Amino acid sequence: MHIRLGAAVLGLVTTGCDIALTMRGEVQYIWKKPLQITFVRCLFVLMRYLPIALHVINIVLASTGLDNAEQVPEQYCRIMMVFRILTFSTMLALLELILITRVYALYNRSRAIGTFLVLLLVLRIASTAYSVYDHVLRLPEKIEYTSHCVATVNFKNARNLLWVIPCGILIVQVAIITLAMKRTMWDFRQYSYSLFSVLNKDGLKVFGAIVVAVVATVVTLAKKGGTLYFFIFPLLIAMISAAVHVH
Repeated sequence: MHIRLGAAVLGLVTTGCDIALTMRGEVQYIWKKPLQITFVRCLFVLMRYLPIALHVINIVLASTGLDNAEQVPEQYCRIMMVFRILTFSTMLALLELILITRVYALYNRSRAIGTFLVLLLVLRIASTAYSVYDHVLRLPEKIEYTSHCVATVNFKNARNLLWVIPCGILIVQVAIITLAMKRTMWDFRQYSYSLFSVLNKDGLKVFGAIVVAVVATVVTLAKKGGTLYFFIFPLLIAMISAAVHVH
């Protein structure tokens, strides 16, 4: 069974194509001289090139040959699950930091707004880390795996805290997009519509893509998504990497 390896390679190719197609703008705006190291620039570079390393690691893990076994060891399944959740959460945190920085600047560097959004982000990351520890490491029996390492999660179980992960993601995204739209549509309503278009276009696209991705992930985990399960992670990483471009 080489589906996992094919999905991992597809993720790498997708990210590579996106980098190649947008390289001209990156060189013009990110690598122009004099080169100054800034927080946002570092975030952008991490978002662009960290996924390459993650895809390579995913390919290495998928190339172990365990996919051809009749019964994949459960320990291997847990390692893959932890790797996917933590790397996805890390990439998403980088994206959220970029979006938070935009909103922070939009509100004239308001400490209240910045503190509120950063606190939400920290709570999301902490809840994700605890959920992974509790469900994947401390009590691994809460997650079932098929013979080919497809995870199945019972989100209806009240004791299952993995639902905290998608809920936390959506809460942070709703807060970011709501504050951005409130600022541009209400506070700046005397300005032209183009301001709304420029400031919110990326945010709305990211929000929509993340909502679709979260729903697809939850459905896949709850319904034993089969082949689709292997494509979720690499395409999520590729999507996040491509979410923010220089204009």
